[in-house]
Amino acid sequence: GINGDNFSNTPMKEAIETSLEVSVDTINPTSFYDAFKMFNEIMNTSSTYEEDRINWNSEFAYLKMKALFGTLVRDDRIVPLDESNEYCLKLIEVEKRMIELSREKDDDFHEFYYTIDLATTLRLIGNYQSALDVLNALAPCLKLDDAQVKFLDNWLVSIQAEQLLKTGLIGIY
Repeated sequence: GINGDNFSNTPMKEAIETSLEVSVDTINPTSFYDAFKMFNEIMNTSSTYEEDRINWNSEFAYLKMKALFGTLVRDDRIVPLDESNEYCLKLIEVEKRMIELSREKDDDFHEFYYTIDLATTLRLIGNYQSALDVLNALAPCLKLDDAQVKFLDNWLVSIQAEQLLKTGLIGIY
């Protein structure tokens, strides 16, 4: 079972159902934060097992965390939007864990996309250099197809341009 702040030896299925119920509660202003934390606990528990079923739970919890984080960012409810915020840190930790799990399985496909997610989160919170470092380290390590290489190149250029714009080294006129 799952143990943590929100669960006490709770079976996986029940924990996921409870987290989903909390995530759709639009009346309670803290429901998205609560659901994010609950899915984080599921992710941290389920990613310690090797079974395919458990890996599916990890992926599901991760996707729900990303969706909830996106909603919170969209609604300006992640303040400050930087690495000092616990929700930013939790998402970054989970993204790194998903990358690690992909590496353990020698799964270049998933490692590529989880790494893109990590770089996107770092970019979103204004840590452009770390985002670029993560992406630049990615290409030599994986067997990428042409579409992935093109996507990676475009993403690198976009982040570099945004970084230059934010630091005032280029302007839009």
